[in-house]
Amino acid sequence: MPHPFNVTVTPSGSGQPESLKGEFPDEDWSLLEEYLECSWRLAKCRFAQTSSQGKFKLHWKQGEPVQHEVTLPPEDDIFAFLHLMRPFVLQRERANFYRICKILARHIALAAFRQHLDVLRRRYSGQGIGFHIAVGSLELTAEAALDKWLYAFEYHRDVDKQAELRALFEVFPESSARFLFLCSMLERAAAIGKVGAIIDGLKKREGHAQDVSS
Repeated sequence: MPHPFNVTVTPSGSGQPESLKGEFPDEDWSLLEEYLECSWRLAKCRFAQTSSQGKFKLHWKQGEPVQHEVTLPPEDDIFAFLHLMRPFVLQRERANFYRICKILARHIALAAFRQHLDVLRRRYSGQGIGFHIAVGSLELTAEAALDKWLYAFEYHRDVDKQAELRALFEVFPESSARFLFLCSMLERAAAIGKVGAIIDGLKKREGHAQDVSS
């Protein structure tokens, strides 16, 4: 059974509202519902709620080595958070973040809405993190480095990626790199929650008018 929607997108600034009616087929709606359920579970995760437990500082004086000061949250909290992030990160998962964004963009074909999704995609990819740290050719705050770490140590045990990162850890402490990777994952979690809120609105007001501000 198709699932109707009726949305109005109000662009930021002085843009004119755009409206669209349509339907999600059962298969796509099922994926959206699965994503929403996973996002609710993630939102209840202690690490996602108390990310301020982590601290990272660099101290440097000319002619002296860089000093790293790192405090990470409890390991169990990190493990639970990364576990709950798996459905959104792994490419073959039904609730993969990019897959769900494509479904929403395909059906809600409004320019302002797609621009809003693009902003969330950029946040998820680390482009909005606000700072950049690179060691050699590897930018630690980039999406590629984060995925390399996840596939090397957290979600898979890719030995080639492990070797590359262990070489990095010889010049940049693993605890500091881990903190940066977790910061990037928290940015992903924020974007995930924003998309979840869109789906929640669609579900609660199925077939009725809904405003989605960009």
